[in-house]
Amino acid sequence: MRVTSRLCDVVALAALLAGCSPCHDLKDGPGLLGGGFKDQEISPGLFGILVKSDAALWTNRDAVRATWSRRAHELCGGDYVELASQELDETLKPINSEVLRDHVSSRIAFALCKSSKLSQQEALDVIERLGMLPPPPRAAPM
Repeated sequence: MRVTSRLCDVVALAALLAGCSPCHDLKDGPGLLGGGFKDQEISPGLFGILVKSDAALWTNRDAVRATWSRRAHELCGGDYVELASQELDETLKPINSEVLRDHVSSRIAFALCKSSKLSQQEALDVIERLGMLPPPPRAAPM
């Protein structure tokens, strides 16, 4: 009975952690569970922001969206416009199990701060000129 109770505690803790949005700055190295964010100012008031979820038994796009929005708000001091976003879900290769696989959701997008002197089109031109636009989404196989 004791093992079953401990297993339930571990599963509950894992579920709780997996529901959290990643808040680790990846510039400081990898996060404990692999997730976090990384950002770069491309031009004054224009930021590229990448967010990866912690590895979990399911994908978590809501968490990466929440972290992306929070980080854009912090960088821009409030108002911003989101440009050229892309979201991906990745299944990691299992290490110790053929059944349980970890999943990671990621999101890359650009935040154009309202305080920037760039128009949306000028910002997109800068992103494209630097080769930073995400590729268009692939069509689902039929």
